[in-house]
Amino acid sequence: MVKNIFFFLIAFVIVSVTIYIPVTVYIQEDLSRVELGLPLPFMAQNQMNNHPPIPFPRHTNLEGFYNNATQIIWHYLLIDVIVVLGILKLSVSGLKLMRRRFYG
Repeated sequence: MVKNIFFFLIAFVIVSVTIYIPVTVYIQEDLSRVELGLPLPFMAQNQMNNHPPIPFPRHTNLEGFYNNATQIIWHYLLIDVIVVLGILKLSVSGLKLMRRRFYG
């Protein structure tokens, strides 16, 4: 039970950190809905207020919550955590299997 909670927390932290991975924006209108998060974008943010006319394409990531309207898509967040949790559990069981085969 404790191991499952530990894996869930690790998966949640990994998914949460992905909102800081830069996203490429090609035109100014794309700043009205910048989608963040991996593997499915689970956060959308309106960043039209903060950017003067600048050359495009440009890279952006999460900006302040107070100045920018932010929407969290909860079901995508849950799906992302479940996917990463499955990958973690498969990786750990695969490593255990390899260790048993090679080291007895």
